[in-house]
Amino acid sequence: MRGAAGGTLRRAVVSILAVLKTGAFYLPIDPAHPQARIGFMLDDVAPTAIITTSDLADRLTGFDVPVIDVNDPTIGSQPATPLPVPAPDDIAYLIYTSGTTGVPKGVAITHQHVTQMLQTLDAGCRDRVCGRTATRWPSTSRCGKSSGHCCTGVGWW
Repeated sequence: MRGAAGGTLRRAVVSILAVLKTGAFYLPIDPAHPQARIGFMLDDVAPTAIITTSDLADRLTGFDVPVIDVNDPTIGSQPATPLPVPAPDDIAYLIYTSGTTGVPKGVAITHQHVTQMLQTLDAGCRDRVCGRTATRWPSTSRCGKSSGHCCTGVGWW
């Protein structure tokens, strides 16, 4: 599992796709959330790393999780390793809701859920998707549409 914290949409999408390619799932983290909520999610999930930018990294200090800066030039020099393709039932991302008790609740979204949402859109290369949601709230809107447009040829509008 990798955490992905904010930044530009392009960096966020590249980070998300990179995490998915490793076979891990991602947890979108809103750096505007209170430190206690971020801490709760990180303690609950126990990610192996957090991917972010240096300007947001200070919001993630104090947690026992390595922070990877997407702007670090050494990232591009890492060896390419063939990775297994995730199974449909593997988790693609985890999203936290407010929970019915007021305690945040993690909800796992599988690759099959994302694929079904993209198929439901029935969008092609001439279609456009208007992405107006925050990357921190992918539900079936941002995650599928932003990652999906990269994988299906749907353009942004």
